[in-house]
Amino acid sequence: MANRIKLYIISLWLLFLLIIIKEFNWDMYSGKVGFWSNVKTLLFNNVLSTCAFVLLVLGIIFLFDLRYKVKGTLDLPKKVREIKNLNYEHLTFLTTYIIPFICFELDDLRNTFIFVFLLVIIGAIYVKTNLFYSNPTLALLGYHIYEVKTEKDTEMILITQGKLSEGQSFLNLKVGDTVYYAKQINKPKSDE
Repeated sequence: MANRIKLYIISLWLLFLLIIIKEFNWDMYSGKVGFWSNVKTLLFNNVLSTCAFVLLVLGIIFLFDLRYKVKGTLDLPKKVREIKNLNYEHLTFLTTYIIPFICFELDDLRNTFIFVFLLVIIGAIYVKTNLFYSNPTLALLGYHIYEVKTEKDTEMILITQGKLSEGQSFLNLKVGDTVYYAKQINKPKSDE
């Protein structure tokens, strides 16, 4: 469950970045008082941007954590027998959630509460329904989504950096019922 939540937070990087750009107010900076006093004023007067920045940094940490975990997985490598590209899923999440959310007016407490409440509800739905793999942030970072069948006819959805093809082997870390974070361990042999 924790890896699913991590992937959901990573999927919201673009939203967090846009919130920082849209909501941050530089007018609070006076330059007349001490440096730390100005930083404190900026942070406390830009709570939403500060929270978005913290979540953005957490997402970076979560991505490195997942990459580290898949390297140390104890599962045996699996080999791709059949493969289907699901990269269009990234765009679905972006157009359905990220773009409409940035249009939210976050000027008052009520709208901010509704915004956060909707993010939590959508996150809960994505985590429980295994749709957390449709992640536009990972697409920007060069990750791909594949539906594969292994040599033992196991069906899996893989999130992997770089392209994957039939005959290629991979290590995997389970992050959902049928969703795995994967790392290729060999290049497919070309037919000559």
